[in-house]
Amino acid sequence: MAMTYVDGETLEDYLAREGALDEYDALQIGLKISNALKYAWENHQILHRDIKPDNIMIDQAKIPKLLDMGISKNLGEEGPKSTSTGFLVGTPHYMSPEQARGDDALDFRSDMYSLGCTIYHVVSGQVPFDGENVADVLHKHALAPFSSPKNIKSEISNECVELLRVMMSKSPAERHASWDELIKDIRRVMKGQMPRAAKASGRLGEAPGRKTPMLVTPEAARRQRRRTPEA
Repeated sequence: MAMTYVDGETLEDYLAREGALDEYDALQIGLKISNALKYAWENHQILHRDIKPDNIMIDQAKIPKLLDMGISKNLGEEGPKSTSTGFLVGTPHYMSPEQARGDDALDFRSDMYSLGCTIYHVVSGQVPFDGENVADVLHKHALAPFSSPKNIKSEISNECVELLRVMMSKSPAERHASWDELIKDIRRVMKGQMPRAAKASGRLGEAPGRKTPMLVTPEAARRQRRRTPEA
């Protein structure tokens, strides 16, 4: 097996040291990672399932690299929902509602949600949902309304807010329909334009409170707490 050596640091370490990135730089990272995920999905039907700042490295040339395919899943194999031991996989602060529920029908839109959470963190300096334990965080991903990152960092543009709102929709059907659509929208926002997905779906200023199915059973939450350190 051959692996590329990346001379750099994780995005998580960079954020811990420097704080939130400029919006354009955050979107540039999102664009590069979207292209990587598009390649994995369209050529190999692979889901990453653990998109987060700690799995993105920034090399000396400031180019982001996607890491850790350790829990990725090829949909040509059996059941994407869990490991052989029955544990949920992924990191709670960035996990899509459907992944946390253990849905069988995961597709690229689950990674899209996690990437949205990652961009949210990178551009604002905070994760979109936090809590006292893993179950609390997962519950918020499923039920809590989207909170604008402008509440954390006022200079974030409305265009970026709407992009994240679509990417982090509770229902996969309300996210971008393809990686190409997302990539085009990221480029639009980088130019100061509103994402087309927000206009097309009439999602501007979306009202909170939409009902979402139960996320995980108490037993599944206990298993996840044993597997993943609490924040």
